[in-house]
Amino acid sequence: MKILMNTEQRLRAGWRILLQCICFVILLIIVQVIQKGAQEQPDLLIFTAVSGLYLFGGLGMCWVLGRWVDRRKFADFGFHLDREWWLDLGFGLFLGAFILTAVFIIEWGAGWVKVTSIAQTVFDGPFILVGCCVLLSLTAVGVIEELMFRGYQLRNLAEGINYKGKADLAVIAALVGTSIFFGIAHMGNQNATLMSGVNVTLAGMLLGLGYVLTGELALPIGLHISWGFFEEFVYGFANSGEKALSWLIGSEVAGPEIWTGGEFGPEAGLLVTILIVLEAVMIFFWVKFRGRFRGVRRELAEYVKR
Repeated sequence: MKILMNTEQRLRAGWRILLQCICFVILLIIVQVIQKGAQEQPDLLIFTAVSGLYLFGGLGMCWVLGRWVDRRKFADFGFHLDREWWLDLGFGLFLGAFILTAVFIIEWGAGWVKVTSIAQTVFDGPFILVGCCVLLSLTAVGVIEELMFRGYQLRNLAEGINYKGKADLAVIAALVGTSIFFGIAHMGNQNATLMSGVNVTLAGMLLGLGYVLTGELALPIGLHISWGFFEEFVYGFANSGEKALSWLIGSEVAGPEIWTGGEFGPEAGLLVTILIVLEAVMIFFWVKFRGRFRGVRRELAEYVKR
């Protein structure tokens, strides 16, 4: 039983993460099967229903795992919804919009991208309604991926490797480990390259930085949502290998792939590598400016029975 259970009489961290990964993969398979059918015959209602299934299915799954496996409140995954949480969410939303706008302006100014169309979609229905549905879809992706990779996996891995009270080192190690897993998980995407794998890993570090400095998922969720929305819907770039189905500005990329990321999207380009570093600095100064900088949050590696 020592192989399975720890001294707290909970499943050991490795088993908790494995169980969560299995449940997550099952959810992904269900969603992708339905989504594939919707893409072959674009239907806005099915597209929206799939987004809702992914969002509420993922939230429900982590609530059940938290309640019965982790034995902690759902809020402890990074959802203490106080005033600071919403301010961090707003900053994350701003940061994603700012960076993707910078990508578009730089590439457009360099002649690497040209605008080919305005307000186009494969779905039937008012364009504003389509935009709202796309926002719901990308919100589901942002919330669930941050909950899975940062809120659940990072926290559990940090608890598992915390040794002799070195909680800060455990959190840093968990940040690196889950970011590498985040990058590997996206290597199966269409048009993935070694550079995309490296950049998505760095993006995982960036998103995780907001979590380990605040102990909350607000900042990474906001950044993830607005990054995807501005990348895919506003500027029409490919989003981690997936071509946009609807866009406000249609962008045709023709610049050097090493900088633009080519068909995978900006995440596979050196321009985003540079901007990720800038974002990390901005996150650090945001937390510092808010007077909340205390280094990495040691409590992410420490289980408190409630």
